[in-house]
Amino acid sequence: MPVSFAPEILYRALFTFVCNVYGLELSDTATVGRRLEIGHQGGIAIHFLAKIGDDCLIHQNVTLGAATTETITGPRYSATVLRSGAGAAVIGGVVIGAGARIGPNAVVTTNIPPGSTAVDLL
Repeated sequence: MPVSFAPEILYRALFTFVCNVYGLELSDTATVGRRLEIGHQGGIAIHFLAKIGDDCLIHQNVTLGAATTETITGPRYSATVLRSGAGAAVIGGVVIGAGARIGPNAVVTTNIPPGSTAVDLL
């Protein structure tokens, strides 16, 4: 086996291990800022093109995903997104502003201005 394939095999093995043991699906192509805090592991899926800024907090069962397979960009979290509540889904190439909060089980499909709170009213 050529040496050039060794990093890919190691990455795939570790990615699978983390997905199965910790319930965190985070690709190596996603951009993650400093001091990202995962409040509770389990059921977290982050789009492979997502961009997460510094000092963000993500709780369990949060999905940062694409609306369709044609989406060429993932969700973008600005710095200091205070909280992504448990079960929240941020879908598409939306931008979450600095200091914003996303409530539990909220489905976000539009941009959230800085300092705002997104909640599910149903």
